[in-house]
Amino acid sequence: MNNNATHSRLCSQIVGVIRKRGGYAKPIAGGAFQSAGTADILGCFAGCFLSLEVKTGKARPTKLQIHERNLVRRAGGVAEIVRYVEEVENILDQLAVNGKSYTH
Repeated sequence: MNNNATHSRLCSQIVGVIRKRGGYAKPIAGGAFQSAGTADILGCFAGCFLSLEVKTGKARPTKLQIHERNLVRRAGGVAEIVRYVEEVENILDQLAVNGKSYTH
C-alpha cells in the first residue's frame, strides 16, 4: 500500500474517533487553494480547538507545519503531530477530563 493511501486511511480513522466521541472533525485536503502548513485535521472537542498534523512512516513535519502548530498552541488550541489513532484517543481522554488544561 502506498503512503498516500495509508495517510488517507489514518486521517479517516482519526476523524471517525473524534466524531464518535462527540467532537467535530474535518479532514483538510491539501491543494492549490489550501494554505501551506495547515494541519490535516481541524476540529473541536470538549470546547477546545484541535489541529492535528498526521504523519505516517518516516515522514517528518515541515518547519512551516511546526510553526503553524506553535501558533495554534499560543492561541490556546490543541495542536499535535500524530502517527497513531491511540495518540488521538489519549489527547481526547485528557481533554475530556481536564478540558482546556491540556498539556502536550
